[in-house]
Amino acid sequence: MEECDRMIEAAEESGRILSVVGQNRYLDPMMKLKTTLDSGLIGRIVHAKVESHWWRGQNYYDLWW
Repeated sequence: MEECDRMIEAAEESGRILSVVGQNRYLDPMMKLKTTLDSGLIGRIVHAKVESHWWRGQNYYDLWW
């Protein structure tokens, strides 16, 4: 929370917009992972590597962004 507070403060001081995106955090696989991690069943995580392979069709890139 302290880090979040510092980020918010920095955004306010600089007149910038702070934005966070986590649109996949409530998908079933992510919720299952969180439940497993919170349960302590697999012990302490000392290293993690994530590779995310997304495919977006041309209509995604045709949008305003």
